[in-house]
Amino acid sequence: SNLLPGHFLCVVKQIEHMAEHAGITVDGILINRLLTNVLFKAALGSLAFIPGLVFFRSTGLRCLCGGVGAGFGAGAAWTQADFYLKHPHLVALPQPFGVEMLALKASSMARLDAVLARFSS
Repeated sequence: SNLLPGHFLCVVKQIEHMAEHAGITVDGILINRLLTNVLFKAALGSLAFIPGLVFFRSTGLRCLCGGVGAGFGAGAAWTQADFYLKHPHLVALPQPFGVEMLALKASSMARLDAVLARFSS
């Protein structure tokens, strides 16, 4: 009767356990935002393989850099989710994926414009 995979159910139960002390209702929207944030930050952290390409010749060490970066990104997002569930009045709920992408695009374009302004003057 249960359509969710076992590992996903475990994550949902962990989120419910973290949220029960703060009085937050755990619904599909909250779980979607928190897990999307974890995936987004893990993907961003996995870009650490790029410096690994420069510094290491071994494929294993390059992959290790990407894996460590993904772990740090997912850990940071999980910590943010934990802080939100324990202290919702102090920490903001992570934004949906589209909003995160627009913010990333805006900050990247601002940095690129700042770098290009240095070279043009």
